[in-house]
Amino acid sequence: MATSGETMESEERAADGRPGALGELLGPVRGRLILGVALQAVASISSLGSFIAIHPLATALLAGDDDRAWRVVLFAAVTLMVRFVAQSLSYLLMHDADMEFQLRLRRRLARRLGRLPLGWFSSRNSATVKKTLADDVESLHYLVAHSLPDLTMAIVAPVAALSYLLFLDWRLTLLTLVTMPLFGLMFRVTGRRSGRQGERLGRAIVGVNTAVIEFVQGITVIKAFGQRGRADVRYTAAVDAYMATLSAVKGPILRLSSIAYALVSPATMLLASLGGGTLFVAMGWSRPVEVLPFVLLGLAITAPLVVVTYAPQAINQARQAAVRVAELLNTPVLAEPERPSLPSGNRVEFTDVTF
Repeated sequence: MATSGETMESEERAADGRPGALGELLGPVRGRLILGVALQAVASISSLGSFIAIHPLATALLAGDDDRAWRVVLFAAVTLMVRFVAQSLSYLLMHDADMEFQLRLRRRLARRLGRLPLGWFSSRNSATVKKTLADDVESLHYLVAHSLPDLTMAIVAPVAALSYLLFLDWRLTLLTLVTMPLFGLMFRVTGRRSGRQGERLGRAIVGVNTAVIEFVQGITVIKAFGQRGRADVRYTAAVDAYMATLSAVKGPILRLSSIAYALVSPATMLLASLGGGTLFVAMGWSRPVEVLPFVLLGLAITAPLVVVTYAPQAINQARQAAVRVAELLNTPVLAEPERPSLPSGNRVEFTDVTF
């Protein structure tokens, strides 16, 4: 039977910095993550129940069918309850998995750092270690506790709504989604630019962390001998460099993103669905009550797109963070004797010691 220490050692050997490092690090909590994602998918589908009920409810009321109307109301109420229960359980599972994952990971990192040779620390500054211990673990936390459930909702709900609208009338569905191809093209362009520039922004953050640590460590000397306006010159330069990098990286992406989001904004989608529905009613192809689902669910299709556009960036950051964490966990440690013995006497010898 494997001991706790042997289990931890096997986990550290598994995390070796390959592209699959993220999946390997999440291995101990994978079951709960899968169940949480499945529950979030159920909650996302159930959230559409109230919108879907509008069409049959309006039809039943216009026809004077009270029994059918009450059945539709009951259906909407049940779907709301299912959504509440499934979403609550999903968030509970995901956050429980995240807390255990962070605890195990931070303990493994602390144990590994305690066994590394001093030369490893002398070749790196505190900002690099802090980025792995704090920033990278935080990126993994955001993925587990927030990005996965949000991304599930952002994918499942629009797909379910789109399937229902296609079942009702594929022509009105196409008119409702008339702006989607252009949005997809612009999103693809921004995604490529963001992926290429992410590492550049990460280096700028490390520069700020390094400058902050240097400034704090040297505050005594700065107070005694520093000149006004010059003592914090490195910190100011690092912040200015970070802001310049942030503007260069995010500026073009934000401009494209603003245009893309305007194409799928509620006002644009409402205009497209109402315009297409009015045309179909005027041509005698649809009744006014049949346009209601497209006006309501058309917004449900595009509303989660903001999450979809930001999720790949969070996932990419988490994958890069997982690689850095795995590299640290895979760093060779100081050799230890299999059978340690107590020293005899007070003589100390250093043989072939380097730092």
